[in-house]
Amino acid sequence: GKNFFAIVEKIPEGSKLTLYLPQDYLGQKITIKVENKVIFEGPLETIKLEFTNLPELPDYTFWLEAIDVEVSV
Repeated sequence: GKNFFAIVEKIPEGSKLTLYLPQDYLGQKITIKVENKVIFEGPLETIKLEFTNLPELPDYTFWLEAIDVEVSV
């Protein structure tokens, strides 16, 4: 993405999304959405976030392209 790096991995429980965000986002309030659904909102305490409740998809390319990270000013 334009302001993040994302990796999706298959794990025994399903799939895991790992997002790496810019260091300068630390301490700022961010909102992460996928297809306009909020999956995280709040102050960023670490540049690495992990999510495991992903939909089961054969290919995550389109889903990853739908991720939007916004920083509140």
